[in-house]
Amino acid sequence: MPNDQSHYIRHDFRTLTSNIYRIQFSTLSYADNHHNQLRAYRQNQHRSKNKLICNILVQKINKLFILLT
Repeated sequence: MPNDQSHYIRHDFRTLTSNIYRIQFSTLSYADNHHNQLRAYRQNQHRSKNKLICNILVQKINKLFILLT
């Protein structure tokens, strides 16, 4: 693959991975109502799951990038 294409692919992959990390932190915020402990606990559980999914996605994207370049 020519170097110029490789540069654009690398940029796209970086953008994609940074967007995935952004999604990880923006999808669920902490509970607005601090008195509702159960809601806060559930949102934190979802947050942890999102983080795990995002990390797996980034790993797979990085492997794909290595294969393409």
